[in-house]
Amino acid sequence: MYKPSFAYTPSLRRIGARPLWIAWAAALAFALLGCEQDAMRQQSPVNIAGYAVGGAPMVEFAYGGSADSIVNDGDFVRVKYADGGGIRIDGREYELIEMHTHNPSEHTIDGESFALESHLVHKRASGEIAVVGILYRLGEPNLVMRRIIEAAPAQGEADIAPPAPLQATDYLPTSGGYYAYDGSLTTHPYTEGVQWIVMADTLQVSADQVRRLAALTGGAANNRPTQPLNGRNITTHGIRADADANHSGAIAIPAGMCGCPGCCAAVTAQTAQASARG
Repeated sequence: MYKPSFAYTPSLRRIGARPLWIAWAAALAFALLGCEQDAMRQQSPVNIAGYAVGGAPMVEFAYGGSADSIVNDGDFVRVKYADGGGIRIDGREYELIEMHTHNPSEHTIDGESFALESHLVHKRASGEIAVVGILYRLGEPNLVMRRIIEAAPAQGEADIAPPAPLQATDYLPTSGGYYAYDGSLTTHPYTEGVQWIVMADTLQVSADQVRRLAALTGGAANNRPTQPLNGRNITTHGIRADADANHSGAIAIPAGMCGCPGCCAAVTAQTAQASARG
């Protein structure tokens, strides 16, 4: 299991990076939120365990253009998209808004934490939100994360346009298997009604990259602890209920072999991009 060497302390972790009254206001809001959260029963993230094989909504990945800007707001480095395509969930279209990361991971699988988790945030015209989560184990350096780290502005610097393309398909693992459940935003205001899609296969990222991503926003962890399921069901698509070395309890079926159009579209796009990169 990945064991972070730092602790998550919301808002106050960067008092020196902003006026003191803002830090105190954030702390007060966080404390007052406790009463509100008691009434919230579908919070994220969660420990993914006891899931039902099958039954998940059908997700089709239809990503397109590259990122428009990279923003460092002091809490996250956000890769912004104005025309990056999106996803379809059971035919409902969601537009890609941004990508950001959490270190260590927010979701766990059978109690296992990971070094990093990226979130692709999507929104419908009606305001509904869907988030695709991707988990990273410590290992080889990640090419996409390297591009983001090298291009990202420091805190207080102006937003920048990425010097190299950053398409959303670059973030996805080659397998199209995923877990799905109903949850919430993992940052204030913790709005519920969010459709979560957590990819089953993990990617790799180096320990140095995790440290450098954290350093861009103050050096601390920025993950929220897992929340109770409260009777919610976790469903899957493209996953077999077997154990393997990738993570305990499930094996993701290779993309393009499960027969769904979303997986086939994702693997086709990734194969084309890999060929283009030579």
